[in-house]
Amino acid sequence: MELAEGRSFDVKMSTDSLNYIVNEEAIKQMGIENPIGKSLRFWRDEPGTIIGVVKNFHHQSLHSPIEPIIIRLDPNQTWNVFAKLDNNHLSKTLGEIEELYKKYEPAYPFQYTFMDDKFKQMYSKELLVGTLSNYAAGLAIFISCLGLFGLTVYTTSQRTKEIGIRKVMGASIPRLVLMLTSKFTVLILLSLLIAFPASYFIMDNWMEDFTFRAGISLEKFLIAGGLALTIAWLTIGYQAIKVSVRNPIDALKYE
Repeated sequence: MELAEGRSFDVKMSTDSLNYIVNEEAIKQMGIENPIGKSLRFWRDEPGTIIGVVKNFHHQSLHSPIEPIIIRLDPNQTWNVFAKLDNNHLSKTLGEIEELYKKYEPAYPFQYTFMDDKFKQMYSKELLVGTLSNYAAGLAIFISCLGLFGLTVYTTSQRTKEIGIRKVMGASIPRLVLMLTSKFTVLILLSLLIAFPASYFIMDNWMEDFTFRAGISLEKFLIAGGLALTIAWLTIGYQAIKVSVRNPIDALKYE
């Protein structure tokens, strides 16, 4: 937490057990100006004083807006201890923490969780959707490539004699490959024009569940479109080059 104004608690000051630190959202909702030093009564506690204001921070998932927070100093009501650990000595540090815990609270078992696991729980639904989407997208790309490859084989087989005649007339291999891929490229571009608005609508609708969310930039669609064209060209190009480099005599004999 980062202080916006005022000070933090001081365990050496016994009166701080009656004082409060609040976040900026609490100040906003209470409509207080110059909050430091203002009186505040929380629940049934004795009236205290606001000694500090912390900047707003996320203590729930990004689905929820930042809510007002009131923080007080009450060591007798401490339930959790947060510790920042070094991953290089994790097991050793946990053992030392457990020894310290048992020294002061031997009657209760030592239990701990990691914050990254808590974050995963917050976004478990999104993680599952992301994993399933990756598998679904991979399967869709694979099936599309198979279909595109089959369509390319069929098209080139229908134009084998045409390709042979064009080679005899002086057409170069790059020109023949371009001729075979251009039609598919136009179809892919048309499909992207349909897919982009649909994808934008679906993504925008999904992100409405989040109070805080990233914007959808044009760059992501351009990258996706470029990858789609690259995969399609690689799929088509292999068969197009294979047909284009054939001996024109064999192509003219093709039935």
